Amino acid sequence: MSTTPTSILWTTLALGALAAGACGQTVSESSAAGAGGASSATTSETGGQGPGGASCNAPPDGACDTAGDCACTLCTAAAICTPFGCLADGVCNPPHDDSCTCSDCDWDWQCLHLDHSNCVDDGVCDALSEGCSCADCQDVITCQDNAAQCSGGAPNGVCELDLGLEDCTCTDCLGADSCLCQADCPAVCICPACWTDSGCQDPSKCYDDGVCEWDSESCLCADCAILPMCQGFVG
Repeated sequence: MSTTPTSILWTTLALGALAAGACGQTVSESSAAGAGGASSATTSETGGQGPGGASCNAPPDGACDTAGDCACTLCTAAAICTPFGCLADGVCNPPHDDSCTCSDCDWDWQCLHLDHSNCVDDGVCDALSEGCSCADCQDVITCQDNAAQCSGGAPNGVCELDLGLEDCTCTDCLGADSCLCQADCPAVCICPACWTDSGCQDPSKCYDDGVCEWDSESCLCADCAILPMCQGFVG
């Protein structure tokens, strides 16, 4: 198998963590093979020591954003330290704290591109950018709960929410209009019901970076205007 950008990054981070003196940690893995043999890892900690043997429960700034932070107990399970890692804190923060396959990232725009532009579909789950809605990642252990919520216990490419057979945690329903637009305006401004909402009329919220950040951008923004949901928007 060819080396992927994700594997290179994780290898680099792991070497950095060792160089930083990541002592006092035990890491146990429970894995489920995904598309292309991807696996998921869980971690347990017995404490951490920073450079020089100093005890480290959390980085000074509280963020797990460098390889050296892997010496800290807080960061042991973070994506920057463990492949497919997750900090289950209710916030999606890839690629440092969380992999996109974490439950906290199921409905986060960083991992759920409505045009699926983050899904490479090459048989390998690049969990730092691909989420559970991507075909490559659906067998990763943290995505298997999504598949289990689908009719028949497996995704079939159709969200059957309206039939009462599935809910919005099903893989097929991640990013579906019927789920996305359940939020009140202006939470998701691209939804037709929010087009005229006063909170969705601010062009300064357009980032023009090639990705529709659907939790803040509206159909006024070029990144979102191309989406099927924005067709018919007149401003």
